[in-house]
Amino acid sequence: MEHGDPALVEAIKARRWRDLHGLAARDRALCAVAEKLSATPTRMTADDWAPLRALGFDDRALLEVAHIVGIFNYLTRLADGFGLQLPEDVRRAAETGVPLGHAAPTG
Repeated sequence: MEHGDPALVEAIKARRWRDLHGLAARDRALCAVAEKLSATPTRMTADDWAPLRALGFDDRALLEVAHIVGIFNYLTRLADGFGLQLPEDVRRAAETGVPLGHAAPTG
């Protein structure tokens, strides 16, 4: 995750993001929605969205959150279903947190 918080990424992967002290209310609310929407979408209620609403998210912003969560779930299921593997350079970047290099412009 380029320019992201590697500790947060690892905590999300390990499902221990709730244990992170100092996690911003926005990030905490987004993690809670993403986790529940991914694991038990039929159990989502208005109360699950309330923390984001309290932070100023309107209906459009909530829909965008839901779309992003849904797209990531969709893409990972496709990749898993087809047994796709990350290219070595992408896997290494994910493990080390060092962003992929960008090709120099030609011409």
